[in-house]
Amino acid sequence: MITMEVRMQGSQSQVTFQLDTGAECNLISLKDYRRATGDVDLAQVKRCSHKFIKTYTNERYKILGSTELPTWRHEKRNVLPFNITEDDLAPLLSYSTCIGLGLITINDCDSPSSFSSLKDTPSIGIAVTVGIADLLEEYKDVFEGLGDLPGEYHIVTDNTVPPVVHPPRRVPVTLRNQIKEKLDEMVASGILAPVTEPTEWVSRMLVIVKPNKLRICLDPGDLNKAIRREHYQMPTVEEVATRLSQAKKFTVIYAKDGFWQKRLDTESSYKTTFNTPFGRYRWNRMPFGISSVPEVWQRTMNKFVEDLEGVEVIADDFLIAGFGNTEHEVNQSLERNERAFLEKCRLWNLKLNCAKVKWHQPSVKFTSQGLMPDPEKIQAILQMPEPEDVAALKRFLGMVTYLAKFMPHLSEMTEPLRRSEDKNVEF
Repeated sequence: MITMEVRMQGSQSQVTFQLDTGAECNLISLKDYRRATGDVDLAQVKRCSHKFIKTYTNERYKILGSTELPTWRHEKRNVLPFNITEDDLAPLLSYSTCIGLGLITINDCDSPSSFSSLKDTPSIGIAVTVGIADLLEEYKDVFEGLGDLPGEYHIVTDNTVPPVVHPPRRVPVTLRNQIKEKLDEMVASGILAPVTEPTEWVSRMLVIVKPNKLRICLDPGDLNKAIRREHYQMPTVEEVATRLSQAKKFTVIYAKDGFWQKRLDTESSYKTTFNTPFGRYRWNRMPFGISSVPEVWQRTMNKFVEDLEGVEVIADDFLIAGFGNTEHEVNQSLERNERAFLEKCRLWNLKLNCAKVKWHQPSVKFTSQGLMPDPEKIQAILQMPEPEDVAALKRFLGMVTYLAKFMPHLSEMTEPLRRSEDKNVEF
C-alpha cells in the first residue's frame, strides 16, 4: 500500500493505493475520484475506447472514462493516467507505474513471466516475490464457479400465519429482455427453478438495476412475518479486533455470491416461490431478503472457521491474520493461515471473490494497534459546518460521540459545548 496526495483545482486529498504488479492500468473508483478531486460532474473525465476491464479471474468491470491526476509524494509531483470505474474497487497502481515511480524493484528474475500475474501488494523497495501468484494458481478452483456448502437450510414458519400469494409486478418494457435473460441464466446455474404446480406462498420479484449489471431478488415481506428466526448472535467488530490484537499483518477475502452458496431443502424452496411476468420461480439457494438467512449464514461461517487459527469472519468477510515478533515470523504465520483457510474452502466447496482480495496488508479496519476509527467518518466530522443553533450542536456532538472509544478525554473536551444545550443558557 502507498498513500499519495491528489491535488486538483483547489481540492486536495490523500488516497491510499494498492501496488498491483498484475495490473496493466491504474484504476480508481468513481467514489474515490470524486472525494479526491471534488469533480462531482466528471468534467475532467474523458471517454475512452474500452468499456470494460477484465480481472485475473475474468470478472468484468465497467469503465466510465479516463483522466490524468496530479499526485504528490515526498514533495515530488507526477501526473498519472487513471481509468475510472463505478464499482467499489480499491484504488490501484499498475506494474508499469510502480516500476516508473520506483515503488518496487525486481532484484532477481530470469523471465518477465515470473511476475506478470502477481496479485501481491509488496512493501516499497522490497523485491517482488511470486508466492501469492503461486498460491492463486494452486487454489484456482476455489475462486471459480458457484459454491455448494454442506447441508441444506430448512425454513421454519409459523403455521398460524396465513400464506399470501402476490401477483407479478409490472416491469419496464425496456428491461423485459434483460430480466428474462437473467432469470434463464440463474436457472441454468441452479440458483432458481421454474414452478408450474400450485404453491401456498408466492412473493414478488424485486429487480435492482445497476449501470453494469441487473440483480434479481426476492421481496418476501409477508413470508418474513411467518418465518421463525434462529436469533443467532452476530459477532461485532470490537470482538474480532480484541481477538486479533497481537496480529501484525492481514489478508482480507470475501465469499463469492454469499448466501447463494448454501442450498434450501425442497419444502423451503417452494416457500420462496415468486411471481414474474414470465411465470413463477423458486430459489434453490438461500435468497437475499429472507429475515433468517443472515443468521444461518453467520452460524455456518462460524462453524467453518472454528478450527482455523488466525481466521475471523463477519458475514461474508474473512480476515486472516499473521502473528510474530519478526517480519519473517509474521509472513510465515500469515501464509500458513492462508493455506489452511484455502484448504478448508476447497474441502467445504466455499468459493471466494478473487477480485476483492487484499493480500498482506499492514492494517485494515482492525489493526495490530486494535480497532481504528473509520477515516471516512473522521472526514465527515471535519467537513460538518460550524453549529449555529442547539439542534445543529446536538447533531455535531452525536457525530463526535462515534470517536469516544478512541478519545479518552472526549467528555472533558465537549463539556463546554454540552453546557450550551441547557434550556436556560443562551446559545
